[in-house]
Amino acid sequence: MKRNFLNYRIKLLCFCFAVWLIIVTILHITIYNTARQNIEIQISRGALSTAVAIAHVISNDIERYKAFEESGDITSDYFKEMQTLFQSVKEHTYIRFIYTESMLDEETVVYILDGTDIEHEDFSAPGDLDELTPQAEYVFRTGRPNLYPLVDYGEWGVLIGAAAPIFDTDGSVHSILGVSVDASTLEYYLNNLQIGLYTTYLVILTILMLLVFRSSASIFDNMYIDKLTGAYTKRAVETILGKEIKKSYNKKDLSIMMLDLDYFKKVNDIFGHNFGDDVLSSTAHLVLGMIRQTDCLIRYGGEEFLLILPDTPADKAFEVAERIRIAISKKSRSYREGDKNAHSKLNVTISIGVAHINNEKISTRDFIERADNALYKAKEDRNKVVLYTVTK
Repeated sequence: MKRNFLNYRIKLLCFCFAVWLIIVTILHITIYNTARQNIEIQISRGALSTAVAIAHVISNDIERYKAFEESGDITSDYFKEMQTLFQSVKEHTYIRFIYTESMLDEETVVYILDGTDIEHEDFSAPGDLDELTPQAEYVFRTGRPNLYPLVDYGEWGVLIGAAAPIFDTDGSVHSILGVSVDASTLEYYLNNLQIGLYTTYLVILTILMLLVFRSSASIFDNMYIDKLTGAYTKRAVETILGKEIKKSYNKKDLSIMMLDLDYFKKVNDIFGHNFGDDVLSSTAHLVLGMIRQTDCLIRYGGEEFLLILPDTPADKAFEVAERIRIAISKKSRSYREGDKNAHSKLNVTISIGVAHINNEKISTRDFIERADNALYKAKEDRNKVVLYTVTK
């Protein structure tokens, strides 16, 4: 039964782990996606604020900007001033690209300013063309800042950005200023979040498994141990006896016995149920003290017990049954007579039916029925052991 208990613990732990895994998966996806969205929003808002601020600076000096737009002279003081401003912003933030562009037509934009170093291959010179994106078209059309979605640009990496309008003196949108943030910061935050989450999951899982492992003994006891007698409950019959029957297929002896206290109903009626419980408890503990660790005592009914004896031939099982019968009949129980202080002694007896198999395919029900038939014959005389014999 210890092996059964271990298997039960393992199955319980596996079940708890599976349930925990499902819960953790749902929690992790929820927490991770929520955190990702929140971090992405924070980065986007930062990019948007920066774009609005720089666009405001350019709008305040729009005439110089328009003059540079016409000349495209990257050696001019204005271009150098803007380059210095853009570089300063990039040094203190995670912004990778800062640029301005004007709409050429409904599908094309033209670059005006670019914060990338002019010697760098990513530098877009004044007059370079690009495709008008829906996000940029929204800014040109509405005059409102807009966010750019998270996009993997391959060699440029994963970027997230924003654009803000650059207004002319009449209040119309002349150009837009765009910024692109290196989203590797997002991955950095998310990786740290995942490390923290996994650590938390591991700690909680360890605590949970320890609690389950420790509480599994009490759960097992409630399911399989009879509190009054200390014997296994009837729930354990199929598990224990079923396995022992299968073992007997390999030409191994297996014996069982059904034990039933004689006249137990009268004992309850005359002396009360508390006394009856004491008789049951003491009887079970007496039997448990007389059997091997490999044997198994099960409380099968009210005053009926099933004793399983692996690797025990019929004659040995009969001897064990006789020893148990004699020991029980000799054990005296004290009881008080009415209101008297004097105590009297009561001896109870037990009837036992024994059945045996060796390399015989039989169901647990039929095997128990054999022992029960032997018990029925023993009950005819009481305080007797009867061995079941197979009639051919």
